[in-house]
Amino acid sequence: MASSSSVMDKNLGTLWEDLGKAMEGEDEIEIGLVDCSTSNPVCTKVEIDSYPTFKLFYNGEEVAKYQGARNVESLKTFVLDEVEKATAKTQLDNDKDL
Repeated sequence: MASSSSVMDKNLGTLWEDLGKAMEGEDEIEIGLVDCSTSNPVCTKVEIDSYPTFKLFYNGEEVAKYQGARNVESLKTFVLDEVEKATAKTQLDNDKDL
């Protein structure tokens, strides 16, 4: 998430666009970017207090915060791994309810 129009933020925007393109074939995964300088209520709600911040949400809940390398392949691997974990946890929770 970016807070200004600095060069770093522009590079992150490009990274985010590239990640979105790399994830196009994945079902029900959406990549988004929030500019906290114009969407402060959103950033406050999800507790963004430093920039950039990469968070993964599953069914509206935060499941992971990314702190690795800033490249498309690393981010894609993170997203796919964390979605798989979140899906498995949800399935396990649903099975417990049966």
